[in-house]
Amino acid sequence: DGFTIPMGTVAQIQNVLLIVMSNMAREFLRHKPVCMGHLESNCFVDAAMAFCKLQHATTSIPVKTQ
Repeated sequence: DGFTIPMGTVAQIQNVLLIVMSNMAREFLRHKPVCMGHLESNCFVDAAMAFCKLQHATTSIPVKTQ
């Protein structure tokens, strides 16, 4: 469609998503007895799905390189 996103931008977005997921997982593990709230769990799942979609957006570049 003529619309391309620079790989550097994709990598930066993936980095932010990993930071969000890492922080949420750290908070969850820190407060094990308290269940993660619905909003937080939705945010974590959304971030994970977005990361995976970006990971598979460019099939010409190996996953390890991305």
